[in-house]
Amino acid sequence: MSGSRMPAPTDLLIRLRQSGLPPDHIAFKRALSPESVAELLVRGIEAEKFLIGSQGPADAAVELALKTTDYEAWLGKMGALGPRTSY
Repeated sequence: MSGSRMPAPTDLLIRLRQSGLPPDHIAFKRALSPESVAELLVRGIEAEKFLIGSQGPADAAVELALKTTDYEAWLGKMGALGPRTSY
């Protein structure tokens, strides 16, 4: 089977725990549980959407529109997540 694979929510949570970030870091607060991700995917599939964001199927389109129409605002929103710890 070809295509790209997104890391599973549990993979991301494991990586966060191994990162050395403090438990109260914004990344932990914004991380979604596997159950939440499954619910978002079901809602997106039911709505027949290709882009599915962390707030639901409509969120991804809003985020993409913000990124393309006001890149500075989008960068500001991404900066609110905290500094990147690895590249």
